[in-house]
Amino acid sequence: MSGRAARVDHNEPVITCKALAAPAVALLAAGLVGCSSSGGHSAGSSSSNGGNGGASSSSGASPGGSPGAQGGGCVSHDEAVQIWTDIDQKLNAIELDPKHAGVANVATGQALQLINEYLQTQLIASNFTEKEVDKLESLSVIDAGCSGGDLTVQVSEKVVQDDYLRPNGQLDHSDSAVGTTLELVETFVRDGTTWKESNFRDASQPTSTPQLF
Repeated sequence: MSGRAARVDHNEPVITCKALAAPAVALLAAGLVGCSSSGGHSAGSSSSNGGNGGASSSSGASPGGSPGAQGGGCVSHDEAVQIWTDIDQKLNAIELDPKHAGVANVATGQALQLINEYLQTQLIASNFTEKEVDKLESLSVIDAGCSGGDLTVQVSEKVVQDDYLRPNGQLDHSDSAVGTTLELVETFVRDGTTWKESNFRDASQPTSTPQLF
């Protein structure tokens, strides 16, 4: 089911240790998610609307990198939205790419492992690509990543489209999660001038040992 969303099964205890965000990845709205890190630097809660990660951000990215990645300052709400949106869109593009290349550019740690497992078992094994569109309905900053720390957010994400495509581009099936709203807790870490998703989990479930479904 979807980038970050597809990486999590809503009916089972989720995955510990992705943020993935998510995916996007994200992770697998039809399959996976991980560990949240809570900190004392809360930026409060805010809502944002838009398509495919949708909320717009008023903060520009640092030159040559992602917003707030360089330095150890706190990440604003708008920057967090931009970080989430960027990674979600990249994960969705990876799912749609027949080669499914580039996951390590947007994910690390447990999230990277889970997303790769999802791609292998749900897409590559069946020779599918996946066309997913997500809408970010709200995002709250749990930990703003101050002093070089991790960024942790809770997002409400609606799955607008999630189609599994055959090699000829024809639809094989659509994920049953289309039209549902996912509540995810995702963690992102700085990597040079950019951010990567490191953990993600279903916000409605307690943290547990990572599982694949």
